[in-house]
Amino acid sequence: MWHSHSLAVPKGQCQIEDLVCAHWGEEHLKDLDDRSDRHDCRAWSQRNLRTEVKKWPQVLIVHLKRWHIVSLEPFVQEKVDRPVDYERVLSGAGMPLYHLRGIVVHDGEAGSGHYTSVVRAPDNFWYECDDSRPPRRIPVEEALCQQGAMVFFYER
Repeated sequence: MWHSHSLAVPKGQCQIEDLVCAHWGEEHLKDLDDRSDRHDCRAWSQRNLRTEVKKWPQVLIVHLKRWHIVSLEPFVQEKVDRPVDYERVLSGAGMPLYHLRGIVVHDGEAGSGHYTSVVRAPDNFWYECDDSRPPRRIPVEEALCQQGAMVFFYER
């Protein structure tokens, strides 16, 4: 079983663990037409949206939304290059431990570029995989600082 989440990259420095944890929880909903459904009550409702996980998946896929639409007519988008720190182990309130197993990296501009991946193989070494050359073993420090990282695969 797996599940994926697409998360917007906020302004400023952030960690992927904070983005994932902020995805769940409770938020207050405000709406100008947010009236109580009861006929005898004229008060504004206090509605909240609660998002929670009933069962954590074996594989958690986190997708960072690294494209920003600048205009629709004509359609123009740009790449969001803000750095996001990511960890080898992902955990949070109520979340089981997840270990980073792979990363998809985009190099280039919006609408063009090249995708590569960085994976942790069964031998516990990290490898950079690029279709233009054979996989090459890289140090863990290099695996954990991929600038264009956009998809993360975490396994319990």
